[in-house]
Amino acid sequence: MNPVEEEIARALVACPKWQWLPGMLDERGDRVVTLLAAEKETICFSPADGWRVLVGEYPDLTDPLTRLGVQEVVRLAFGADNVAVRRHVTHLGAPRPGATPRRKVSYAAFVTRWDDADNAVLWNEFQSTPLAALLAALKGAP
Repeated sequence: MNPVEEEIARALVACPKWQWLPGMLDERGDRVVTLLAAEKETICFSPADGWRVLVGEYPDLTDPLTRLGVQEVVRLAFGADNVAVRRHVTHLGAPRPGATPRRKVSYAAFVTRWDDADNAVLWNEFQSTPLAALLAALKGAP
């Protein structure tokens, strides 16, 4: 992971609504296998160490399944029906005639809930990366 992803991973684990989900990978490369709700422990399996309890680890955000798991953690934290990270491009125009137009790219985690009448957007805040958008949503979860 790069330093920005590592910082986001540590911030995710620090959120009160954070939870490990089966299939997620920790920074040591061990896959989460099961959750023991009664003991509030997360068990993972390491080919080198065998079974162990996750304590103080953070998720490996380079792993696609773990990234998808982070999105599911946000959905569960809101009790929402859907979470989608969307890319937004703002065109800022060219600094001078003939120059390449400038643009700003940002990402938002749209957290939505549907009911019979309509859908409601519960969260929508733009950030610099998709992971930062998910982190902001998890921090803002009720």
